[in-house]
Amino acid sequence: MSIDVSQRVAQIRTAEYGKDVRENLAGGIEDIADDVNDFETTSTQQQAQFEVSINSRQTNLENVFNQEIANQSVENPSNMETVAARTDNVNNTTYNTIGQRLDNQASHLADVVLVTWFGAKCDGITDNTIAFKNAFATGKEVIIPNTNPDSFYKISEVLIITNNVVGVGLPKIKMFPVNPQDTVNNAGKSQIFRAVNQINSKIKISGTYCIGNWDGISTITEHSHIIAVCASDNVEICNNIFETPQGDCVYVGAYTFDDTIKIKNTSDNPNIHDNIFINPYRCSVALVSSENPKIKDNQISKNNTFVSAIDIEPNNNDGTYIKNIEIENNIFNINNVITSILIVNKSANSIKDVKIKSNTFNTTGYGIRASDQSSNANLGNVEIYDNKYNGNNISSGFININCISDFIDIKNNKDIGIGATWFITQSNNINVEQNTWKSLDGVTDRLNWLLIGESPIIRVSKNDIYNCDNIDGALRIVGYDTTITKNVDITENNFYNVKRAIGIDNRTDNTLFQIEKLQIVDNSIDNYFDGIHLACNILDLIIKNQYKGIGVPVEYNSFFSYGTIASPEFYNISNDIYATAMPTSGTYTKGQVVKNINPVETGTSGNMYIVFGWICITGGTPGTWRALKILTGN
Repeated sequence: MSIDVSQRVAQIRTAEYGKDVRENLAGGIEDIADDVNDFETTSTQQQAQFEVSINSRQTNLENVFNQEIANQSVENPSNMETVAARTDNVNNTTYNTIGQRLDNQASHLADVVLVTWFGAKCDGITDNTIAFKNAFATGKEVIIPNTNPDSFYKISEVLIITNNVVGVGLPKIKMFPVNPQDTVNNAGKSQIFRAVNQINSKIKISGTYCIGNWDGISTITEHSHIIAVCASDNVEICNNIFETPQGDCVYVGAYTFDDTIKIKNTSDNPNIHDNIFINPYRCSVALVSSENPKIKDNQISKNNTFVSAIDIEPNNNDGTYIKNIEIENNIFNINNVITSILIVNKSANSIKDVKIKSNTFNTTGYGIRASDQSSNANLGNVEIYDNKYNGNNISSGFININCISDFIDIKNNKDIGIGATWFITQSNNINVEQNTWKSLDGVTDRLNWLLIGESPIIRVSKNDIYNCDNIDGALRIVGYDTTITKNVDITENNFYNVKRAIGIDNRTDNTLFQIEKLQIVDNSIDNYFDGIHLACNILDLIIKNQYKGIGVPVEYNSFFSYGTIASPEFYNISNDIYATAMPTSGTYTKGQVVKNINPVETGTSGNMYIVFGWICITGGTPGTWRALKILTGN
């Protein structure tokens, strides 16, 4: 780019006045700017034309390349197709030569076998047991192709696996046992797949549709599993459909079901995900002995009463245990089953660190039941987060938990339906936080939201509770006379449309239990019959809440005592109470205020006022009250 400024320079040099100098300087700058802008515009246009030209030439070249390939034949060969064949579009890999790509594929094929190579037929008639066994005996990855979508591969004995099993096209494999028996080992012969003592390999079973031999009636055995993982680590089971086994869809433990001696006492790191489990006789997944099992993103349906959908249960006194369990994002569609997830410890063995998160329970039974039946305090550290429970049976609720030794944390779950009470008993260090419990519209006869019994440390906070018509209290805490609860903290909960918000009492009418410190603070209680009912011995008491509705804020009976003196005058109570009139029933302490929820201006001109509320000047039942009037200035 060249800019001629000589004329402007001459004018500046000969100018006699400063005004002329400034004018020529400004004009010169404008000339330069104009030339620069013209240059940039021209350059941009040329760049755009260049790009259009390049793109057009590239497109034309690709069209010619593709046309050459399309026109290729034996009589008219083309080198372009040879070049294109170097690229594996499935794996997005380009090789330097076709030979390199073919060598790579040949190397992979050398590590796999197809069951059809050994004579297997997907016709529903041929017994493919021998063909499958011969394929698995190679020790290579076994591919099972779906050669007949309208039929299945028939087998009659268990298949022992040592490498991956890959179904292509979701092939059906169906068990027809020759002679099903009721003993454990004989029933094991009717399993479909079994991995035994596989601790160094990473076996993956995927893409199959396996059908067990349960007819929906028989109870002859419970050990004919679809997959038995026995003393084997790092087994992944994914993207399968498992249907109607006369046992579990997936068993994870150490027992080998034959004379094989197990080389370890657990099956660690199983990863069971993205499967569909349909109505097993026993369980969809049974964990008997394992560290770090993961059960995630499965669809689980079960329609019979035996055991549960997921069973976490070590054997009795054989050294089995379960640790670090994750059950996450599964969908349970369960009918006629006591519980979706069952956690049971029966012996000196242990179950530790259980995380149950983001599951959906559509069920007529409980969502989760857990108990330590060993009396050895070996069931501990349970976290239940972000689950949704759609209960449709008034006799079963979201959780029923007993004897958690370390801590139990229940947070941000939603229970919306007609299900029954959440039970937590004889457990240490309970935290129930940020949950929602709501009856369906028109349902008013649900039982308590939460019943906690005989537990030393209890914290219930920031929960939203709707529509509970139970006289024992939406939240009920109970104990026996021998029970000593150290600390109960009930804070920042919202109780909407409840008959009684909180009931704290003994299990029977003639016993007491003791709470060392009880704090009921900053709760909102709406539309109550009575807000809080006390019938126990409390050494340190703080009650400070907000009440809206009708009824008595705090009620107690003859079993209540505050330290050594049973008198309401000794309550440390400072409550926000709302009503439409001065209290005429209930027990109140001197200084308590009931706020007027419907104030109306009244009086004569110049002396208009509203009734802000009423204050108790003498404690009693209901005590002596006076109106709190505030002049409005009108």
